[in-house]
Amino acid sequence: MATRQSVAGFRWPGFGTGWVLMQGSVVRQVRFPGSPLSQAFNFALLCGAGEGEAGRVARMLEDWLAGKGPWPVVEADLGLLAPFSRKVLEACLEVPPGEVCTYGELARRAGRPGAARAAGNALAQNPAPLVVPCHRVSPSGGGLGNYQGGGELKRWLRELETR
Repeated sequence: MATRQSVAGFRWPGFGTGWVLMQGSVVRQVRFPGSPLSQAFNFALLCGAGEGEAGRVARMLEDWLAGKGPWPVVEADLGLLAPFSRKVLEACLEVPPGEVCTYGELARRAGRPGAARAAGNALAQNPAPLVVPCHRVSPSGGGLGNYQGGGELKRWLRELETR
């Protein structure tokens, strides 16, 4: 029997509605407000995909984004990623809330010292930002670096974690 897919929106204060897509209890994708797939998730919900487990995770994300709860620890599906990309995202999961590491450090933790650019490319493929907290990674020279949701969201998330 196939595992049920579910989708749910979560309110992101000041930014709009983000989306969580799940297969059973595993997060398949997280989409930021305004992303092209956000419209597709809204359509899936309207067509009866149902909130299910995604609704629970969406509420956890809402609470965290509103500063009312802990960072949600849920499993993300990283199975479709290349082995190095998967290792980078797994290493990213080890960076605690409120802390930052560099792309180079993440590459080292993933077993490829000197592969900072490749680590950044792996983070760009993150199917579940927020769940896999790639906002906690920066270039060694300082600054924010790139982020799927844009620099403003990355800065906002970092400020949230240091409050």
